[in-house]
Amino acid sequence: MLNAETVSNANFMAGGFPAAYGNRLSSVLEVSLREGNRRRTQAEFDLDMAGAGVLAEGPIGRRGSWLVSARRSYLELIAGAFGLTAIPRYTNYETKVVYDLSPAQQLSFVSVGGSDSIRFNVDMNKTDDPNTFDVNDVGWRGLAGVSLRSLLGQHGVGVLSVAHNESSFGMDVWDKLQDGQLIQHNNSREGETTAKYDLTYELGGAGSVRLGAYSKRLAAKLEVTQPIGSDNPFSPDDQRLNQLDFNSRPVAWQHGGYLQTSAHLTGLATLTLGGRYDYFESRKLSRWSPRAGLLLKVRHNLDLSASAGMYYQMPPLLATDSVPQNANLRPIRSDHYVVGATYFPRPDLKLTVEAYRKRYKDYPVSTQVPALTIADLGDQFDAGYLMPLANSGRGRASGIELYAQKKLTRVFWGQVSYAYSRTEQQALDGIWRPGYFDLPHALAVTGGWKAGHGLELSTKFSATSGRPDIPFDIDESVRQNRAVYDMSRFKEGRLPAYHRLDLRLDRRTSHKWGTLVSYVEADNVFDRKNVRQYVGNGKTREPQAIEQLKLMVIGGFEVKF
Repeated sequence: MLNAETVSNANFMAGGFPAAYGNRLSSVLEVSLREGNRRRTQAEFDLDMAGAGVLAEGPIGRRGSWLVSARRSYLELIAGAFGLTAIPRYTNYETKVVYDLSPAQQLSFVSVGGSDSIRFNVDMNKTDDPNTFDVNDVGWRGLAGVSLRSLLGQHGVGVLSVAHNESSFGMDVWDKLQDGQLIQHNNSREGETTAKYDLTYELGGAGSVRLGAYSKRLAAKLEVTQPIGSDNPFSPDDQRLNQLDFNSRPVAWQHGGYLQTSAHLTGLATLTLGGRYDYFESRKLSRWSPRAGLLLKVRHNLDLSASAGMYYQMPPLLATDSVPQNANLRPIRSDHYVVGATYFPRPDLKLTVEAYRKRYKDYPVSTQVPALTIADLGDQFDAGYLMPLANSGRGRASGIELYAQKKLTRVFWGQVSYAYSRTEQQALDGIWRPGYFDLPHALAVTGGWKAGHGLELSTKFSATSGRPDIPFDIDESVRQNRAVYDMSRFKEGRLPAYHRLDLRLDRRTSHKWGTLVSYVEADNVFDRKNVRQYVGNGKTREPQAIEQLKLMVIGGFEVKF
């Protein structure tokens, strides 16, 4: 949804993040949008086989700026060439307006939004397509916020902000194996309104203090129907479970705040201590989350760091309010321990190493399927996880990541990261199993070369271990003509390893009216058949691999005025 041209900074915190961030269990991605051009009005337009976009920006007198970006997909125009039958359509926008009320106060407005839709129309005679569902899926989401930034003397800054984000979900599913009967209907909307104040104050050379308070209102309109329930692939029993028909408008409030202090103990060490308090009004529950961090500057180009903290997050309203047994679900808890080092052998070269250990408790797990935890359902985009849950799950994750970044100085740039990690989950049966997203080895390499004459070649290579496999009980699946898992081998094997190479060539030319950038891009150059998962094919009564993106070659151009 975000145009890379509008992003000024992106900071990914994989663990041990400070007290200002709440209602997050594992990581935080913080994205900042840049201001528009304060000197002159300018625009750029891009068009490729996937869609078209426009970016415009300019000044507001001498005291502010504006920026607008929008994009519309046209994937349906190239669907046939790549064998695609279900094509997502999406439109998105973003805007930022900044205005200086005075030298000490700045008002800003940010809004991001978009809509998407996809339609599956099943051809029961097409046996190489395992899908037997007709699906109509539409949705939209949007965010808008306004903030007032005020300088407090020479050492402090305060930010008062109010924001609202909302998401709408609409899905209807018909099962051709059930004579085209409607088996799922979802017409829901979730919204979140937050008012908060953040204050940062520098204590001269001694350190700093950061504190804040917030109040958040979560509201939803939940309309979900499963007229005949859903299949239970984790059990050979052919009884359908969790018949649902509910329409509710739950409202929940959260309040709290945080305090964090950083002290420069010596010229070489900075200690950060803090914590946050969160009150979940609907559950009448409060949680205190202590956090700490230490930074050691061993040399001018070598830093060592360590952090630890406790984190909480509430399950979504859809899970807690759709099933009566879930009304008293507690917040999920995680504990983080992270150590790392950052080394700059040269100004343009950065090397980092980071090791972590995370522990999870009070994770919601299924009371119907003893081996199932909702930690394994992160890529399920339907109401299939609406089932009775209990806070009996646990999890653990540990790993080490190596990262090298070479900034562009003359003609080359690049970055390499390698991670070894293990993730395990424990459900109601008490057995530790690999998490569904457990990828022990993960390698990513990106880079570019400016060849001169306006040409630039860039590439990206990624490779990971295969995800844990959930094998089928073939005999029972054939007998019932539906997916039935072999729970005696649940997650014992793995899918094939994943790898993909992408290449792109850009050519930039300058003209009196502006700049023209044309490019051609090849994704999955080796046409690797990367298996995402195996599913049951209801037409052939056999397991079938679902593959990710095949070889795709696209091109386009950008015009900058």
